[in-house]
Amino acid sequence: MPNLPSSREQVTHAICTCLSLTDLRLAVRSHLDRDIDEIVLADNKITMVERVVDYAIRLGEKGSLVEGVLAQNPRPDLQELLKAWLAEGEPSLHFSGHKVEVIPAWALTTQGKVQLVRGLRRGFVDGFLVSHDLRYSFPKSLDAVSSAGIVQAANALRCKVDPEFEPAGMIIEALPLYGYDDQAYWQRAFDKACALGGRMLGALLVSTPSNLYEAKRQEIEQLLYDLRDISS
Repeated sequence: MPNLPSSREQVTHAICTCLSLTDLRLAVRSHLDRDIDEIVLADNKITMVERVVDYAIRLGEKGSLVEGVLAQNPRPDLQELLKAWLAEGEPSLHFSGHKVEVIPAWALTTQGKVQLVRGLRRGFVDGFLVSHDLRYSFPKSLDAVSSAGIVQAANALRCKVDPEFEPAGMIIEALPLYGYDDQAYWQRAFDKACALGGRMLGALLVSTPSNLYEAKRQEIEQLLYDLRDISS
């Protein structure tokens, strides 16, 4: 492998090159505690690796993924690349004046996401703040398994933000995958997030996969800005 600066794309290519599909499944199962089919349903190996890398970044589990990959193939050049990837500075988040400046949420560590969401207001959010276009971009881009995974990740993040509270009244209960079409699923998810408050809605937004986040980045970041807790 060429000695190039580490990047998500290079990591994806390296894992795809150095691990068989069986090795990839073992790495995900042993170190991310998920079956790969729970993360992505695809026949294309490159797509599978891209989704796994994105999943690890989104949940702040880059280290776990690296451990799993190297357990399957510890070749020195792969170790060097993955360790460089881990060493890359984690982005920070800040708001400046009236213009929102947010590092892509999917690239934040778990702690970075916790800090982001903790800066949002707790109370009820009017549903009209979530645009029709943003609401419908989710069912257009995500399958049922991915949708459920995002809600699960958002719930876990919300609990980390306020661990002293009981989750029951704070998180979105599991939504049924069957009996509802994709659009109905995400309408319910956004409505419930708004009802549970700005922090739950924020947790849902920052759990958005990178490809969808980047496609709707301006809307998502503006909404995060509007959800700021300015009471203190």
